[in-house]
Parts: sequence; C-alpha cells; structure tokens
Amino acid sequence: MTSIQLKEEKIPFQGEDISPNQDKEIVRQGINDDKPLFDDQAFIHYVGSEVDGKIFVNSRDRDEKFNFSLGKGEVIPAWDLGVATMKRGEIARFFSIPKYAYGSKGEKKYQSATSVIFEIELLDFVDLSDENDGSIIRRIIRRGEGRKSPNEDGTVEINLKGIYKDNVFDERTVQFIVGLGFLQHIPLGVERAVCKMLLNEHCQLVLKAKALQGLEKFSIPMNESIQYEVTLVKFERLEEERLLNDKEKFEQAELLKARVDDVNLKGIYKDNVFDERTVQFIVGLGFLQHIPLGVERAVCKMLLNEHCQLVLKAKALQGLEKFSIPMNESIQYEVTLVRFERLEEERSLNDKEKFEQAELLKARADDLVKNSYYELAAKRYQIVTNLLSSATFRETNDTIKLRQLKIATQSNLALCYLKLGDYRQCKIFCDNALALDARNEKCLFRRGQVYIAFSNFEQAIKDFQTALKINPSNVAAQQQIEHCRQQKIKQKESYKAFFNDTSKPGLFDVDEKV
Repeated sequence: MTSIQLKEEKIPFQGEDISPNQDKEIVRQGINDDKPLFDDQAFIHYVGSEVDGKIFVNSRDRDEKFNFSLGKGEVIPAWDLGVATMKRGEIARFFSIPKYAYGSKGEKKYQSATSVIFEIELLDFVDLSDENDGSIIRRIIRRGEGRKSPNEDGTVEINLKGIYKDNVFDERTVQFIVGLGFLQHIPLGVERAVCKMLLNEHCQLVLKAKALQGLEKFSIPMNESIQYEVTLVKFERLEEERLLNDKEKFEQAELLKARVDDVNLKGIYKDNVFDERTVQFIVGLGFLQHIPLGVERAVCKMLLNEHCQLVLKAKALQGLEKFSIPMNESIQYEVTLVRFERLEEERSLNDKEKFEQAELLKARADDLVKNSYYELAAKRYQIVTNLLSSATFRETNDTIKLRQLKIATQSNLALCYLKLGDYRQCKIFCDNALALDARNEKCLFRRGQVYIAFSNFEQAIKDFQTALKINPSNVAAQQQIEHCRQQKIKQKESYKAFFNDTSKPGLFDVDEKV
C-alpha cells in the first residue's frame, strides 16, 4: 500500500512503506542497527487495534511477552514482515490490509476483511542456544534451498571457516555425523546451527561459552567468542521412525545395539596395506577403534563367516582420521565376519531377556561415560529405560534387581546431562531416580548442583543437607552448603543494592507506621 492510498482512506498513519500492503511508523527508535533474521526467536509485546482505534488485543494486559520464529509462518504475515525491519528495543506501528493480517474472511471476533494496526515492541531476539543465553548467534548470509534440514545422526558435509581474534584457525571442508561432530573437532554451536540450515545455506555464527565444546584441540578459552562461516554443501537425513518400515526400524536400532565380536580386516590404500587386524567393536561405535563407517554399514548386511571386498570413498571413510587418508580418495577393504551377537527386538523379548539386554546395554553406556562420550552414553541409557519400562517380575529378588537397574540408569542419565550442561534434563532424571530411592546420595548431590546453576541456593542447600544426613563423611556436600550460604548473602546484598532508594523506604526496611 502506498502513501497516496493511505491519504485517500484518511487513516491517521505516517511512516514508510515496507511491503505492498503494509506501512510502518516508528514510535521509538531501537538501540542499535542489528535486526533479526530468518528463524531467529523474536520476543515482542503487541497491541492490536482496528482502524478506528478500538483495541482488540494487548499482550501487556496479560503481562506476557510473546515469542516466535521469524519467517517460519508461525504468525500472521504482517508480523513476519514487520518484525524483520525492526531493531532491538524499537517500538513501531504497522498498518496492514486483510491479506497480511486475518484474511478476507477474518478470524473469530475480528470483522471480515478488516484492516488492522499493530503496535509492536521488539524486546529481544536470540538465536540457537538452548537457554537463550546468546551462546550461539547466527546471521544468514545466503538463504538455502528446499524445506528439510539435517537431523540427529544424519550425515552432513559443510565448508567451515573459523576466526578467532582476526585470525583464521580452522578452514576446511568436512563430513560428519550430527551428534558426533566433536570427533572431528566440530564445535557444538556449529552442530546446532547445521540442524537449522537448508541445503546450500551460508551463515555466519558467533559462538561462546558451552557452544565452543568440541574445539579443545585449538585451546580457545571458553570465555572467549569466536566467529564461524558455515556453508551446508550436502546432507543425508536419518529417516524418522514414523517413516520407516519394520525392517528399516530394526536396521537403525542395530546401529545402536549390535555387537560384532570378531572381524578380520585388511585395508589397502594405493596398493599398500595400512590396516590389518582382528577387532571387536559395537556397531555405531566403531569410530572408537578406527573402524570406517563403510565397514560398519557392510557388517550389518553380512552373514556369519562371510568374506567380502569393499571399495569405500567419501563419507564411508569416516572413522579413519587416524590414517590421514583424504576424503576424496578411494580405499579397499577385505572383511570377514568371524563372530557376532545380535540383540533381539524388544517386542520379541520376555521380561527376563529385556532385563539381560538392558544390563548389557548399560554396561556399554557406562564405558562411554568413562571415556566422556556423554551424548552417546545418554542415547544408550534411554534404550535401557525403554526396555525396563515394560518389564515386570513376581519374584522379590528380581523386582529388587529391576528397581536397582532403573535407579542406576536414571542416575547415570542425570550425570550425562549434568556433564553436557543440560540442567533441566539432569533435574528430570534426578527426580526420576529419587522417586524410586529418596536416599540416593548421588542424585541428591547432582540435583543440588542443578539448583546452584539455577541460582536456587535454598533448594540446593536442602539437597546437600539431605545427602549429608545420609553420608556424614560427604565432604563435598558440606563444601557446597558453605558455598551456597555465601552465594545467598551475595544475592541478598545484590537485591538490596538494586532496589534500595534513599529518598523513600526501601523494600528491605521495616514499616513502622501503625
């Protein structure tokens, strides 16, 4: 809509035309030039009124800010278009015709084909970090193609360029499995961003704090910020369970559960044998023993004592980084499957077999925890949880063992998420374990650490005190109690300083009036 059209309709509105059917008037300028981009989480307050000034909605009446992903169609087009032009802290009014508001038929109580005015305050916009802490800030330089993005356990190929203090420290083209990027020194923030990207998208990231996990090789302090430019060259999604047939579901499950007891390997590159051995490994974790992805996939299709020859290239070479073979080269492997153990599908197991399988998987997950592979361990503990959820026993001894295994699994899941910095998930699994065993010292201590992370020092003290009653020699719990008490004092002093006003009674003063 143009300014001339506005004048003809006598709408009291002055501003710039930002779309064919929407005008903007700035009520208050923003604080800088940064504007939200596609898929940023925008936090706003809004007031909606009809052209005659009658207000029909006001988020401030509910004292509730609203957030949405910009450009994803989660809100009316007027908001997607308008908020994209705003700066942080800006207040603007937008006039929109029905096409960009509630359509020609209107919506619920709004009149059919009604033009509306929205006053929007852009409170903030954040990007990809789980806790909206600004640890992953993304700016899209070039939009991608299509609608699908990579998912967990999918395979991606990206171009990377990492910059720290104006120096390029990491520039390469790399393939990796989402969730295992740390094995190739891909920072956590880049992995999170890749899962939001479309094919051929090019973006710029600013990472800090926990988003730098995976870059330990480069010795960058966690309190620093770095910049990455990332282009998603190609990817292959791991199909969602609802799209798989039963055979495909089992094959995916095997990647997490199967164990190959003995495989004879002979790897040849440029007519030279570079890898000859007999090895045991768990399918899906072969990289821990430098088994290439292509060999793992082939083994899942082999029969006992089968001998085959493989030619591998590109992403099938993942896992061979130790041998420094370029990803664009081809290698040959000869493989013999000597012995294997295949875990049965859950639906075909009786309760005793479920328990035995759960014990086996928990032992494997425990090994992963010892080697600090917390995400991989958490996946396997979740499988154990699923197995145990439907198992029941009549014998008292079996019931006790089942309960103990459930507690240990929930406790270890809590440990994994605590190590990963996912405090909400950690608390959930601590609560689960404590529901089964209220005297679980480890989970009381871990939940106390979660409360410290949330600055809830009172609750943290309660958990540490309970842990100390269970085990009076728990020195760490006593130290944490003292730490929490000191933090509570600092917190109270901070509140006093913030709220104190010498011109009138403060919030912490006693009201002596009768």
